[in-house]
Amino acid sequence: MIYTLVQLHNFPVILFAHYFGPSDYSISRVAESEHYEITFISNGAINKRQGNKCITIPEYSVQVSLPGEKYEQSSSEKHSHSTCGIVVKSKKRVISKNEVIDIIRKKSQSTPLHTLDKGVFPEFILPDCVPPGKNADKIRNMLSDIIHSYQTSDSFYRQNIITIKILDLFAFLTSICIEDAEDSQANSLIPIHHQYVRKFKQYVQEHIDEDISCEKIAESLAITPGYLSAVVKKTTGETMIHYINRVKLEKIVELRLLYNISLKQAGEMVGINDSHYLSRLFKKYYGLSWREYKESRILQ
Repeated sequence: MIYTLVQLHNFPVILFAHYFGPSDYSISRVAESEHYEITFISNGAINKRQGNKCITIPEYSVQVSLPGEKYEQSSSEKHSHSTCGIVVKSKKRVISKNEVIDIIRKKSQSTPLHTLDKGVFPEFILPDCVPPGKNADKIRNMLSDIIHSYQTSDSFYRQNIITIKILDLFAFLTSICIEDAEDSQANSLIPIHHQYVRKFKQYVQEHIDEDISCEKIAESLAITPGYLSAVVKKTTGETMIHYINRVKLEKIVELRLLYNISLKQAGEMVGINDSHYLSRLFKKYYGLSWREYKESRILQ
């Protein structure tokens, strides 16, 4: 898997979203400077030539095409896929697995969002491909949802709805890169510890809208809270509470920027119902109130 760090310069705009085939398939393409394309291959493996490199992209996998890429690809079988094209100004560079880990560790101690002229936009890590499996299947479903919204939504609301779904797709692709990079460190960890940390993070993501407790997570893993706490701290450098709060606050920032809702409303969407506690928590983690935080990021 090749990782590309992408910093957005504006919100993504949908260019196209559709299903293709089953049909013969052969293209020669140069992706324009601001064009991204994400494709799930339903039938007919793709033979891709890019410079002197030739690869086969199997059925039920995902291909991510980046701006400026020049390639030829075809299928020897009847081919079908689902795809969406995205236009967004961005800055990108290929990074290593170690850089992925380093970036994630640094982000755990600071805001994950980057400042732009008109607001605050996220930074993503995109893979070149996702192999067949549950992650690729989820991307297929996310693409189907985007295609449905693109083809059926009222034009007045369509772009905002799809922009949110594209950002969710980029975020999921980023989580795949992180998971893959963390796997490379597995041989330096006790395997069962690695599994516990993975399941801990997965639990937090799946229950982000709930009042998450360390005891509930430990119970779901059939281990003691103290043992899980020690494993998480040793592996990630964060306490369980710090990680849970950080993930919830990052989601709150994202929700406020995308939906223009109040801090209280965003907090309720991630299981924090006490607005006074949330305000104190936000200031504790970011060193600023929400208003000060947003103003400082925009002015940078």
